[in-house]
Amino acid sequence: MPEVTHVEAHLQDAAGNLFAGGVQVRWTSEVDASLPAIYANYAATVAKANPFAVAAGVSTVSFYSPAGRYKLELFVDGAWIALRRDFPVGTAQELNRSDISNAVSQALTEPVQITAPTAIIAPGTKVLAIVKVNPTTTGLTLPTVAAQALAPLYIFDRSSGFTSTSRHLITLTPTAGQTIMGETSWSIQSNIAFRAASMLIPSVNLNGWLLQ
Repeated sequence: MPEVTHVEAHLQDAAGNLFAGGVQVRWTSEVDASLPAIYANYAATVAKANPFAVAAGVSTVSFYSPAGRYKLELFVDGAWIALRRDFPVGTAQELNRSDISNAVSQALTEPVQITAPTAIIAPGTKVLAIVKVNPTTTGLTLPTVAAQALAPLYIFDRSSGFTSTSRHLITLTPTAGQTIMGETSWSIQSNIAFRAASMLIPSVNLNGWLLQ
């Protein structure tokens, strides 16, 4: 089984505007311009086409790639354009199952469960589960990094009822004036084959959240 790492990226232009899908995307090596084999699952048993089509209305792509340095390209107006260059992918960067288990055990608490369309996360929350049936969108507002007191925050989607065409877009929004990886918001997405999850690390010095 090849070693792969999860890759998730937003399809947005230089101005930050999201493309609404209905386009072709390809994943290209920056080293030799080859198109690597990519997969739809962590076990690397389900191959994914490269290039691949993105359905209309979908602005986030998700797949599994071998380690390397890549560029994410979009086919627009008859030509391939690079949305992101020098995209590093390394298996050592991935948050694996043992990391997640350790984080959950260290939390010494049951996950906070969210069932509403929107929620404000209480300071000090360490593990948060989104538990909904056939969801479409969820909006979560993060606590201030100072109030989180350096405690990592693990968010995962435990929803059910997905169909082959349904998507669950989860938008994370920090407190005004703070960021997530330098952005004013961050989105992750679940579907029938993949449940989204993120580990967020608060940083007072950077005035925002980092993704592990």
